[in-house]
Amino acid sequence: MFGAKGCVSGKSEIIMTDVLGRMVDEIRYTPGVRLDVSEYPPGLYFYRLEADGRVLDVGRVLVE
Repeated sequence: MFGAKGCVSGKSEIIMTDVLGRMVDEIRYTPGVRLDVSEYPPGLYFYRLEADGRVLDVGRVLVE
C-alpha cells in the first residue's frame, strides 16, 4: 500500500492523521507488511512514514 522512498530500518513508524491533522494512529512499521485501514471510519486520511528521524514518504488514503 505504501511505496516508501529510501531505506527503512526496523525503527520506522507510520503516523495516520485525519483531515483536521489529528493523530488517528501511530503504527510501528515492518517493511513488507501492509497496513489494514478497513476498521477506520469512512473518510480521507493522511500518512507519514518516518525512520531514523527522517520522513521517507507521505500520502493519503481514502476509506470508503
